[in-house]
Amino acid sequence: MKILYYVTDHGLGHASRTVAIIRELKKEKIEIIIRSNDPFGFFKKSLPGIKIISGQTDFHPVMSKKNGMIFNESKTRTNLSNWISQMPALIRKESTIIKKIKPHIIISDISFMPILASSKNKIKSLLVSSFVWNESLKIPNNMRYYIKNSYKNADIILRLSLGTPVNFQNVHKMGVVARHSTLSRKQIRKKLGIKYNEKLVLVSLSGKEKIQLKHSENIKILDVSDYSTIKKNNTKNLIEGQNLITAADLVICKCGYGFVSECLTSKTKFLYILEPKHTEANSIHKELQKLGLKNRISIKRLLKTTIDDNFIKSVMIAGVPFDNQNIAKKIIKITDIVI
Repeated sequence: MKILYYVTDHGLGHASRTVAIIRELKKEKIEIIIRSNDPFGFFKKSLPGIKIISGQTDFHPVMSKKNGMIFNESKTRTNLSNWISQMPALIRKESTIIKKIKPHIIISDISFMPILASSKNKIKSLLVSSFVWNESLKIPNNMRYYIKNSYKNADIILRLSLGTPVNFQNVHKMGVVARHSTLSRKQIRKKLGIKYNEKLVLVSLSGKEKIQLKHSENIKILDVSDYSTIKKNNTKNLIEGQNLITAADLVICKCGYGFVSECLTSKTKFLYILEPKHTEANSIHKELQKLGLKNRISIKRLLKTTIDDNFIKSVMIAGVPFDNQNIAKKIIKITDIVI
């Protein structure tokens, strides 16, 4: 059984959940080839030995300079328009790769281009995502219809929890996908040099200026907001970010799929900054509210707060089960039918 797995280059959340799914699929000795730009060598380090074909798999959304947590609408539309105009050439290029690999099925995490390429080559395709571009961007109707019609070519869509509704007829609603810790909490904290009486607060607020948090002496702050830190510090601790979450007593993050999913599955306390204009983030926020969590915090309040033991105790906690195995079984079942 052979799978060609395309992953968008937009954010590490897509990459981290892909790693979680592939780790399950590898247990069944399925041959998987990844098509991605592999940001920061993330796949290479997370899945040693797996074949990666480097290349752009999706258009590049542009984040606003004034607010790095929302899209720059004008530049994003331009990039998307250019991407769509190049689609015939892109499909020809991907067709060459597909014919050489001869996969039984093609999987895409959010990009619609691989879905069109698989349709062109009469290969079954599967979309795995917590949202789709046509429901998440402020774009003209002609672009919206093009993207929606492209996604309709997917044979099955696995809609992950924590995202937008994903309104298609062939949608299968799934749970949360996240990476399992590779070490115990005790082992991770020892590697990080966190003492028994100390509390670890993990901060990830990419797109925001680095903030100085007030905290008591026994609180240790680990700020990984700058993704380039992962590239500069060639450490397993940063690539296996779920380990840092497991080790933390509190996580402060954006309302994004990656950190939120790994906090929920590891039952780690977290607070999140919400940008209401970001469609996906707002949808995640609503799902967290349904879990009974009131963990949204503003930057203004965060800067006024002194993080100490009592503050950490006051943060609400919730846990959700991993759905990695179920999703892997669903993919295998679909692939078996194809074969």
